[in-house]
Amino acid sequence: MEYPETALGPFDVAKVVRPGDAYNAAINSSNTALGAAFYNNGVGHSFFSRPVSMGGDGKGWISIEEVLVRLNTSYTPNGKFARKSDHSTPDAQGNSTWIGYDAAICVELFEPWIVEVYNSTIGQPITMRIVEPGNEVRSKETADLDDSEKLVGLPLSVTDSDASRRLNSSKLADVYVTTHDNSVNQLLKVVSYADGKGPLGYTELSAPYFAQARGLADASNMLPYFAGTGEILARRYSDRIISDTTLNPLFMSVYLAIIFLLGLLAGLFVPKLPLDIPHRGFEMYSWMAAFYADELIEIGRISGIQKKMELEEIAEQMGDLKFRYMDLPIRRGPKK
Repeated sequence: MEYPETALGPFDVAKVVRPGDAYNAAINSSNTALGAAFYNNGVGHSFFSRPVSMGGDGKGWISIEEVLVRLNTSYTPNGKFARKSDHSTPDAQGNSTWIGYDAAICVELFEPWIVEVYNSTIGQPITMRIVEPGNEVRSKETADLDDSEKLVGLPLSVTDSDASRRLNSSKLADVYVTTHDNSVNQLLKVVSYADGKGPLGYTELSAPYFAQARGLADASNMLPYFAGTGEILARRYSDRIISDTTLNPLFMSVYLAIIFLLGLLAGLFVPKLPLDIPHRGFEMYSWMAAFYADELIEIGRISGIQKKMELEEIAEQMGDLKFRYMDLPIRRGPKK
């Protein structure tokens, strides 16, 4: 980025200070590069944008973004300001309050970058990584690219002459101006650019926070409008299969047969499980006996269900009785 030509010459105070305004003599104009005038409208945050490049070179936009903060000290008990008003204003209780002033400046760049995207067949394309800056995908003849890459099929200039080879910002100045103003209007709703929290949490204007807020706001409010519908040149790499799996029918049949035999032996020839636990099946009574044993014992005081009863005994004891389990605490009486 080159230094703006408007900042190379001497600073002209007359272009910033309006008639009737006082100029602080302590400011050294020889050390001042840029200045901005803000209306005395009482707005807490005032913005000023200074374009450096409007995208005429086709490589994006550059602007200098400035913000002026004006807050009453009654709303900022922990606030720090670069300057305060010369005269105080009493609040509703008669206490003296001042207007605190502070400013921040940052440089914002809109420039193209080449990214790597994975185009999944089951969802939206996903950005994997940033490859390099630039508005054009390099050709295969570039020296630092992999020599093993080969062109498949005819060049794009033959198969699709309407496709673009590079991103170009030279014809999008109107889009930039409109979306930029809209993004600034969204930023007017921001309370502060400080690290405090809550309505009275303003501490001190932070230039990094301001730059981060501008970048996030413009990325959300501006970048979507730069997306077009035309085709553009890209490098495509097919997925390479590096592993696969196969199923051996013989081994799988033997494995399933062993599992079946073990289940048959456990169901027919083993009377009880370890720790003297009775058999359970997949029927409703088995699930109830497995997960709601304590509750069934409470019910058993009436219906006759006891601990370690076999499945057949539970079914015989319950018969055709219909009941519903309610997940409520059961009042247990003292043990006798």
